[in-house]
Amino acid sequence: MNVKQIIQSMGGRKTVSRLTGVPPHYVSQMQSQQRLADHHLRFFIALRPELEWPVLLGVDYCRFIPLINDKALKSLKARRERSLNERLKKSKAD
Repeated sequence: MNVKQIIQSMGGRKTVSRLTGVPPHYVSQMQSQQRLADHHLRFFIALRPELEWPVLLGVDYCRFIPLINDKALKSLKARRERSLNERLKKSKAD
């Protein structure tokens, strides 16, 4: 699991601290120990399903497959990707 990259992808230590309700030093500790609590990971996956979770989770990916493959999260991921593609097309046209 690439904890540092997950924290950066979620917006950094301050953002993760705000999202999870834990002090920033605890987020730093999670990063140095290369360990995130499962409940935080489930929250992050639900919040940002568009991230490349198989890459970010590495060998821990198997534990979260049911959540990542959840129908509602897959739908949300597809909508976000379409929205991003539309914004990219629009910015290229301008």
